[in-house]
Amino acid sequence: MIALLLSIGLVGLFPVSAQPELSDWRHIWIPMTNGARHGVNDEYYFKLDGGGLNAMHITDDPINDYDGAVYHGGDSGTFWVSDTGGRGFNDDIIILASVLGTPGPTFNLKVNSSGYTWPLTYNAAVPAENTLVYNVGQNGTSGINGSFNTGNYLADEDDVDIAQIWRPSTVQNYPIYYGQNMNDPSQEFNLIFIDLKGGNIGTNSSSVSYSANLIDRGSARVDYTVEGLGDAKLAFNTYGWCNWSNQQKGVSWTNSLTASPQSGWDINFA
Repeated sequence: MIALLLSIGLVGLFPVSAQPELSDWRHIWIPMTNGARHGVNDEYYFKLDGGGLNAMHITDDPINDYDGAVYHGGDSGTFWVSDTGGRGFNDDIIILASVLGTPGPTFNLKVNSSGYTWPLTYNAAVPAENTLVYNVGQNGTSGINGSFNTGNYLADEDDVDIAQIWRPSTVQNYPIYYGQNMNDPSQEFNLIFIDLKGGNIGTNSSSVSYSANLIDRGSARVDYTVEGLGDAKLAFNTYGWCNWSNQQKGVSWTNSLTASPQSGWDINFA
């Protein structure tokens, strides 16, 4: 279990849970279960002040990166994390795998990520095309090829698994899957934060002139296989971290599940 030091507070802000929850919906350090490529102490600061919900998307087609769809996937599949914001890039992509219910004893989530990395830039500068390196999932500092199970659930300082119905976002009490009833306390998910150890390049920014030249138009690719899920359910969401942007350093962007264009990926919800 990945331990998280929780602060005291926020009583009454979220639906009451018998298990511990994250201490806040933003302004919080969250550890990555596989370590943080750029973060301090394998954690990223989820700032989420004003980056918004419009730029990042989960899609089944990197060419059609702005289709506003929520996908019901199978036990294996591929999705891409795209960006259509004016900033033009994310230095690092994080996915949140959230599990609802009790999976079988053989539960195992395999994730292989592919995408671009580059030296960190400053003053919100888009990375130069000639500095980009494409990486296919590898157990190193660029891209991942990893397996995750219930031992990777985010936990508090007492090693008790965190379970909650909401996820960090720019909006309080934000859903984990499309159509979620946020007043239903039985919808408590366990959380696995995974650093893909690579970024993505946007397709809708005047600052980026070369995205059409890139593999998958610069989107980050995620290939996954899940075993032993049983009757449990799984939802994927994504977050973007930048070293230097108009939102300063931190995680300030995530996919939308409410306002258009919504996007997400889930398993066993259909």
